Amino acid sequence: MEGGDAVTLHNVQEAHERIKKYIHCTQVMTSASLDAMTGAKLFFKCENFQHAGVFKARGAFNAVFSLSEEEASHGVVTSSSGTAYILIFMFNSA
Repeated sequence: MEGGDAVTLHNVQEAHERIKKYIHCTQVMTSASLDAMTGAKLFFKCENFQHAGVFKARGAFNAVFSLSEEEASHGVVTSSSGTAYILIFMFNSA
């Protein structure tokens, strides 16, 4: 999928197939107090329960696994003030 393209259900299903063995199925939580404050029913996808507490796991894995062999042969570099580097290490260790 190129930048600017609309996300489709098919794109999401393809991404899931690429990354499913590397991610945890994380829970969805709610908050009665935030619902009351906003007047809406809010849902929170708890990606902080991914490996090493990394929020970016799904996107990082999908980006790496979407590379062609030629692109991947040049390596992957990440810049993060958080723990995204752990994902790249885990990927290289798998």
